[in-house]
Amino acid sequence: MALQTASLLPSAPAPAFSRSSPCLFQAAVPPSTLALYKTLSSLTTLIPPTCTNTVRRHSPGTSNVIGNDYMTFERFLETIPTGEARRHDLYWAFSSIPDANTGAANTNTGAANTNTGAANTNTAGQEPLHAFFSSTETLLNLPPASMTAWVGTSHTEPLHYDNSDNLHLMVQGQKRWLLFPPNSSLDYPSIVAAEPKSDQPYTPDPFTSPKSLDSLTPAIDVTLNPGDLLYIPAGWSHSVISQDETPFNFSVNKFYDTSLLKCLMHGSFWMVARNRLYRYKKAREGWAN
Repeated sequence: MALQTASLLPSAPAPAFSRSSPCLFQAAVPPSTLALYKTLSSLTTLIPPTCTNTVRRHSPGTSNVIGNDYMTFERFLETIPTGEARRHDLYWAFSSIPDANTGAANTNTGAANTNTGAANTNTAGQEPLHAFFSSTETLLNLPPASMTAWVGTSHTEPLHYDNSDNLHLMVQGQKRWLLFPPNSSLDYPSIVAAEPKSDQPYTPDPFTSPKSLDSLTPAIDVTLNPGDLLYIPAGWSHSVISQDETPFNFSVNKFYDTSLLKCLMHGSFWMVARNRLYRYKKAREGWAN
């Protein structure tokens, strides 16, 4: 399957692309904006240093979670230059970025978020990214949504899917995305993680036959560079691998609620069927939410 590409440059016509498959907007953000976030300290203009989040800690060299650390963003940033973040695969995820206009902490992230940070009163550093997403939402006819931050080193996000459409912007570093369409995702874990390497254990999905990513050929394999924006429709399973060539990786995204009617209109019948099957089996077998 070919990856759609489009342009968000002011000189280009309004992008026309199918909302049923991923689309890459290359160099969507100018270098001058990206340059604002080249250092770890610059990220505190977006995320307050006192903001707290739950960060998973892994056994060195493995994917085994050995505990959860409840830490401030300032403390997390300290783990990157010391190598602690790399050794234990610490990853700052699903962190709400306060709104640029009000300074209030966002809560609508489209996913569970343990971020309890206070409002950020220093909005100067937020304006470029908020302005970019605001204009992009207008151009793509998307409703305003909250922005979330992702910061780490060589982290790999296991195979999963989201129930919301996703706009993901690479700011610093690189991320490789392995994408699988909804009509094939019944073959893999629906929500439970599948590890990217065949020699590492993974938790079996409760009602499907999970497969290692090594045995799967992704429909789309794309690496995001700084300034690239990727649109991922709801229901597309994906694993995200942060590349290791830079001191840290930093990206931001927005999730957009997706109705069942919209899913059906965009041809995501299998996503709707899978989600309904998952919910049915959870209810039938009394699984915890």
